[in-house]
Amino acid sequence: MAGLRVLVYALPMTQFTEPRFGVNDVPTNTRTSVLAVLSLVSGLLSLIGCCLVVVSPVTGLAGILMGVIAIFAINASQGRLGGMGLAISGVVTSLIGLVLSVVIFFGINQGLSRFSAYGDAVATAQSADRTGLDKLMTSKAANEATTEGLDHFRDQTLADLGKYKRVKPGMLTFVKNFATLEKAKDIASSGKQAGFNVIPIPVEFEKGDASLFVLLEAGNPQGATPQTPYGLIVNMGVLDPRTDKVIWMIDPAAQPSGSTNTPPPTDPAAAPAPPKTATPETADPTPRT
Repeated sequence: MAGLRVLVYALPMTQFTEPRFGVNDVPTNTRTSVLAVLSLVSGLLSLIGCCLVVVSPVTGLAGILMGVIAIFAINASQGRLGGMGLAISGVVTSLIGLVLSVVIFFGINQGLSRFSAYGDAVATAQSADRTGLDKLMTSKAANEATTEGLDHFRDQTLADLGKYKRVKPGMLTFVKNFATLEKAKDIASSGKQAGFNVIPIPVEFEKGDASLFVLLEAGNPQGATPQTPYGLIVNMGVLDPRTDKVIWMIDPAAQPSGSTNTPPPTDPAAAPAPPKTATPETADPTPRT
């Protein structure tokens, strides 16, 4: 019995250890992470559509989320998942696209908010403040704006739409409002020929929404101030969507845009010569016999 115990203790003990992968022992069934690929696709879409403020933020956030999840999944897969570079590229491109879309969104809204100054011109006209209105118009437009025309503009807008409230915010609202420019195509075409631009601005009155057409000087307009950030007003009209009728401050039919009141220069050579006046005959002092 003692010899058996010695034999048992003399036998080497078998050690069982879990197999471990070495540094270079990578599984042969490695596959690319689907989330990493989708993250890169979303990031590229976010960069391409950074000007589309509705699409780019969605794809940008989705790309960042899928990229981060893919990075954690690849690290925890012990080599069974690949695509780390794709995931990192997806996160970077998605982040850049998201930042660009936010910057563009706020920049466009900041520029569109400046059109509210021209909406205030409607409130000035409705309050019959002729002095304040003249400061917002070019000198030519101020001379062409008659008291009867301004009274008609004030009375008609108050009767049909009520008091002016505000310029409607939002880039999509401005984009949709450009469709109303067809209602003022006549003044728009004549304005382009005369060097003016017609800007349709979505506005809100007490009785509902409307479109404000502002005629501004093209090129390098004069009078760029906080009250008129894009130049002085040449003319403006309000489109009532219920009647499809434009109420103009200065009637385009009475005074077309771009016309001048200065008479054409005359050529002195072509001027008719003044009529000759007959000179009376002098009497002969010598008496006749």
